[in-house]
Amino acid sequence: LADSTILIERRGVRRVDVYVNRAEARRRLGDLDGAAQDLRATLAADTTGAVAQLLARLEFEQGHMEAAFAAVEAALRMRPDDARARCLR
Repeated sequence: LADSTILIERRGVRRVDVYVNRAEARRRLGDLDGAAQDLRATLAADTTGAVAQLLARLEFEQGHMEAAFAAVEAALRMRPDDARARCLR
């Protein structure tokens, strides 16, 4: 998992989808901290609020309520009318 991301970073490209896919793989393998780390790495490039919503759900799964709430708020700042983000609130 790490090798493909390192290669992409060496080429100077930061693709959100690579990190999101790796985060999902890590989540499925039980590496919740690693998954959260990947999602946090892409928050600055998240223009739709989708990554923030994924991070909010992951933080909630881990019982990190303050971090989950902060991620929901970040999603709502990007798209205040997003019904999915509002439901996470």
